[in-house]
Amino acid sequence: MSQRHLVFVYGSLKKGFHNHWLLDKPDTKFIDDASSIAPNYAMVSLGSYPGLILGNQRVSGELYEVSEDTFHSLDRLEGHPYVYKREQVRFKTVGKKVIEAWVYLFKDTDDHRSKTLTNCFWSDNEGLKR
Repeated sequence: MSQRHLVFVYGSLKKGFHNHWLLDKPDTKFIDDASSIAPNYAMVSLGSYPGLILGNQRVSGELYEVSEDTFHSLDRLEGHPYVYKREQVRFKTVGKKVIEAWVYLFKDTDDHRSKTLTNCFWSDNEGLKR
């Protein structure tokens, strides 16, 4: 059996968004909706998808368990480690479980700070839903 990874998604990979097809597979398991435990983040709009950077808010999104192949596909989509970098972070699910999972953080540049969203939740108002 291949290695499994827990991944937290907060933007275009969430259900209903244009990159969710990467997670819509029989070998991927949706765990729960979740939020970061620590308020260490801010979300910036990069057009049709967000970037998560260091800040002072909690981020909300979805937790998945993915296969090794899907994990590598996510790395390619996110441009890891050049555009986004992967970090392990603790999240609390809606069901009150604490889970450590990988999250992709945007490699922040100061010119993106002006596009910071008021909260750390990516909705169809900010991105493209398909």
